[in-house]
Amino acid sequence: MENVDGKFIFNEMHQKTEKFSIPKEYRGNFDDFLPLDLTEKEKSVLIDIHEKSKLHNVEYGASIVNGKTYTYTSNKYDGVLPPDDVLELIESSPPKSVTEFHTHTNLTPFSRKDYTYLLKKSIDKIVIIVYNGDTYVAKVENGHVPTKSEYDDKVRQIRNEVIRDIKEESYSQNWTLDEYEYMIIREQAYRIARAFKWELQGGNIYG
Repeated sequence: MENVDGKFIFNEMHQKTEKFSIPKEYRGNFDDFLPLDLTEKEKSVLIDIHEKSKLHNVEYGASIVNGKTYTYTSNKYDGVLPPDDVLELIESSPPKSVTEFHTHTNLTPFSRKDYTYLLKKSIDKIVIIVYNGDTYVAKVENGHVPTKSEYDDKVRQIRNEVIRDIKEESYSQNWTLDEYEYMIIREQAYRIARAFKWELQGGNIYG
């Protein structure tokens, strides 16, 4: 963990073990995001993996490949990966033809690792649903697809800037540690997408 002026900033592995609080001014606030634009099939997939995730307290994932839905879990509360056969299908699919979904067992939006799916040519969009039903969609659209090294360098820069900027904001002093952690991840997710000109959507799947 990192110590920032007496506040401990945990790594993202730890963050996924807690159901983080959201600062009250950001609860249900998706002003920085476009509205959700999901098909009925995509909504159905999301609700299915969300219910499974809450029931078993582990992350679930799903992939829509060539119109077929594959659902899976790694039986971990802090991550999920497609099984090898599904990953092979993803890798061999045409450009922007695959939609990738997964749950978070806490309340945080996209992590740095989540976004690396968008570096794959076959991925059209990635969708996550968190513990309370808040849902986030990321798409490259007309944005830039960086190399892995370019991505890592930019993300490292953004994370340092986010920690610095939030620390300097006076209102952050009223947040709990959980709220502070949530805002670092949320702001990091927003700035990464903005840096590469990716499209971000947000809202709650249940309305």
